[in-house]
Amino acid sequence: AGDLTEYGVIHKTWDNFEALLKPLDVPFFVTPGNHDNTWTGMMHVMRDRHGSDHYSFDQFGCHFASINTATPQEPVPSIEQRTLTWLIDDLRRVPRETPIFVFCHHPLSSREFAKPFEQLRLLRILDHYNVVLLMMGHGHGGRHERWNTIDSVMGGTTSHPKERIGYNVVIVKDGILRVAHRLRDESKP
Repeated sequence: AGDLTEYGVIHKTWDNFEALLKPLDVPFFVTPGNHDNTWTGMMHVMRDRHGSDHYSFDQFGCHFASINTATPQEPVPSIEQRTLTWLIDDLRRVPRETPIFVFCHHPLSSREFAKPFEQLRLLRILDHYNVVLLMMGHGHGGRHERWNTIDSVMGGTTSHPKERIGYNVVIVKDGILRVAHRLRDESKP
């Protein structure tokens, strides 16, 4: 959910990032964070991978939608009207009972948004669907919060010195959603 790089896609930064993930041999999906977009944006990466900075896909009977809240070249987050329009069109084709997972970088509870009503506009759209989880980044720590009727989780950090390094594991089995925050074993290098 963003902040995959520190200063955006400068020179070979993205190539190096993808090379690090290649041995995992699993598909991965990216959502820009403020660190990825503020200094040197990653729009060309998003266009090459997904066609836009917001995109969706269906897997395991669920719908996944990624929206960009990291305003290009600007540290203040926003949810642009073009993103909301895209999301309305995208969700229109999703059956109401389909579980939906939404990815964005900034927590909806953040007071950093350019306009305070932006989160409310997004929630108004999501209210009509079966949104089971919002996955977010930005805070560099594992946490859970509930915003309106939507459960939200932050995955943690992979390198932030003030937080314990960890990640989330999300499992949906037999109709039950579980999220577990895993911390890195500090005894291993």
